[in-house]
Amino acid sequence: MNLRRIHYVDIIVPRNGLDTSLRYGVRIQSIDTKRGMMSEEDKLNEAVEQAVEVAANKAAEEEIQELTEFESAVDETLATGYLDDTLTVTDSDGVAQVLPVLDSEPISHLVKGLEEVGGTANVFVHTAEGVVALSVVEYKPNDAE
Repeated sequence: MNLRRIHYVDIIVPRNGLDTSLRYGVRIQSIDTKRGMMSEEDKLNEAVEQAVEVAANKAAEEEIQELTEFESAVDETLATGYLDDTLTVTDSDGVAQVLPVLDSEPISHLVKGLEEVGGTANVFVHTAEGVVALSVVEYKPNDAE
């Protein structure tokens, strides 16, 4: 006799300081384990793992889309000259490096971005309340003081 049960799995995905709860219905079919098939617990674990992966992928796609839109908005605003007075940090070549980031990104993304542009940048952080401008004058993790 095969039984069908639906288990619900709530997955919490942090986004912009808020926890977004996603509910997934997972249907599990019990199969006789004596015949070498997966047990109900194994199937539930596999279904939960898949639901977590789906939620993580969806959150990542949404964050990439949000960052892309923010980068475009910063680029458009820079093109107007409106932020010229805000770009106070320049590199040794006189170029004002701009680094747009989301407040939901790990700090390691900011650090990596700073390393990629040489350790100085005008950082724009998109938050739920608006945009914060930061001036990073010097970041040199490998230099001994």
